[in-house]
Amino acid sequence: MTYKNVTIALQPGDRLFLYSDGVTECENHIGEMFGEDRLVASLEDAFDHTLEAMISRVEQDIVNWSGADVFEDDVTYLVLEWQP
Repeated sequence: MTYKNVTIALQPGDRLFLYSDGVTECENHIGEMFGEDRLVASLEDAFDHTLEAMISRVEQDIVNWSGADVFEDDVTYLVLEWQP
């Protein structure tokens, strides 16, 4: 595999959301994946919330989508917020 280094400059209050493929590949009862579009929509809906509320919102959206709170794949994410 080939990887590319990327440098980004974060400004105060910027957030970085890192996640495993288990988040976007989480399936509902008919086998449809949560997907990147739903993840982005969930993050956009929680944009003005605190970090804790944003994490809760994304988690609840995934649980609501899948209809379960136990997943077949890992559902892992890490949120970083730059606060000077």
